[in-house]
Parts: sequence; C-alpha cells; structure tokens
Amino acid sequence: MTEKESEIIINPEEKRSDSAGSVDKEIVLAADYLPDVLPLLPVTLRPAFPGMLLPVILPAGPYAEAASAAASSEYKAVGIVLTKEASSSASMSKPPELFSYGSAAKILKSQKTEENNVQLLLATLKRFRIRKMLRNAPQFVAAVSQTWPHRSPLLIARWHRRFLKL
Repeated sequence: MTEKESEIIINPEEKRSDSAGSVDKEIVLAADYLPDVLPLLPVTLRPAFPGMLLPVILPAGPYAEAASAAASSEYKAVGIVLTKEASSSASMSKPPELFSYGSAAKILKSQKTEENNVQLLLATLKRFRIRKMLRNAPQFVAAVSQTWPHRSPLLIARWHRRFLKL
C-alpha cells in the first residue's frame, strides 16, 4: 500500500446517492477520522505540532501500558499534551498539570523492548482541546474536541474581518 493510500479510509457508513439505489462510499482522510476520547501522553519541554513525526520511548509503567493499548485499538491514536511544569517522570510525586490543548497522533509503529519499555513512531495530525478529563492517574484519558475541524473559506474570512479591525 502506498503512502497516499494509507492516508485514505473508506467510511463504513454508506450513502445512497440516487433513486436507482446505487451506493457510494464516502472517502475521508485518516486525520479526519479520530476518536472523541484519547489516551494522553504528557510531554515536557517540547510541544508537538501537527505534521511532525516523533520517535518516542516510554519507560515501563502506566504510560507504556496506555500506549500499547492504544496501538492495538481500532484508531491507533493518542493525544500528546505538554505539561505546565518541566520535570522528569521519575521525580513526579503527583500527576502533572497539563495544558488544555494538544496534538492528536497516529501510532505508525509500536514495539516493546526486553525491559518492557515501549518504542513508538507517531505522526501528529491535528490539534485538539481537552473538553473533560475522564481519568487522571495513573493513565490520562480525556474527552477531546478537534480545533479547526473544517477550514471553510467563509469562517476564515469572518475571522480575518473580526481581527483585522483591531
């Protein structure tokens, strides 16, 4: 399968297009087909932005378990969120405080090491906003909403008019 083909998903919901009963399938990009609930991976020091490829090594523990579960799920997606305090995961006595925005990422490759660490190759796709934290510790899970889901010309023009008047 080529790189372009792996970015396209045939939507399982079929639409009827005419009275003759022919069935058309809607084609959507993989980036537009993300879940509303994501396991979160907190990162320190460097934020992740859409369009980045990130190699990640997670030490054995709750984050590695969450990443392994996400890698074997239907969506193969995680959320990457920057922590408000820069500290190592080994020195955290309490769960880190997270910013309210992050980047959704597809897990392209996942591999467990002999020490039970998890190595991931992530492709960040879209920004999201955390609507509600569903689980705080030891694994973060949040209900999210995508920011700028459709960049319609009308919406962008309205935004420009509003902010260019300042």
